[in-house]
Amino acid sequence: MLLELCEVTKKFSRRGREFNAVDSVSLEIDANQFVVISGKSGNGKTTLLNLMMGLLRPSSGTVRVSGEDLSGLSDRELSQLRRFRLGMITQQQTLVSSLNVLDNVVLPATLPEQGRSSGQSSPAAVESLPVNRALDLLEKLDITDLTHAWPAELSGGEMRRVAIARALMTQPEILLADEPTGDLDDDCTAAVLGLFRELAQGGSTVVMVTHDAAAYEYCNRRFDMLNGRLEELQ
Repeated sequence: MLLELCEVTKKFSRRGREFNAVDSVSLEIDANQFVVISGKSGNGKTTLLNLMMGLLRPSSGTVRVSGEDLSGLSDRELSQLRRFRLGMITQQQTLVSSLNVLDNVVLPATLPEQGRSSGQSSPAAVESLPVNRALDLLEKLDITDLTHAWPAELSGGEMRRVAIARALMTQPEILLADEPTGDLDDDCTAAVLGLFRELAQGGSTVVMVTHDAAAYEYCNRRFDMLNGRLEELQ
């Protein structure tokens, strides 16, 4: 099982009152699955993704990636997990402003492997960077013409597509995506969803939070989230 949640609850306090943003959620997701979670805003979808990423720790229950309880990992171990095994697409703009589009996309492949003492890539590693994969992703997302553009020159939708390409760069075991098509047109949305389905068919897990009904045609499991609780739809 790649991703497993067991009775996960996340409590927050607002104006002195405690509430469950995520309420007793249990979920098992294996390889080759493209999961879509829908539901109105404010019902806990983004909080649930943040728990899966290890960005939040549950108030109770467990989140496991390949059988490993995220609550038992150190900050360094969580960082390594997110760097090498999890792909993340958030709603916020996360491109590095000092890097052009191509360098932003290639960036995950240049990060040092666990155990390497230096943060610098070796000359041999630099020469073997998978630039061709980055260019292929940019082409599939119809932004090849932006290869040498800077983030400040991009529209919101263009930045979103670059961030998606970067998240797919290392073909992560688990891809977690929060409203990745929210500001894309129909053609770009179809391209993104096609890439997600391709990733899942290749043996990964994709979990996508969305309001976009177009995603339903691409996924093989669909859930609705209401008041912090998750219900699988048939």
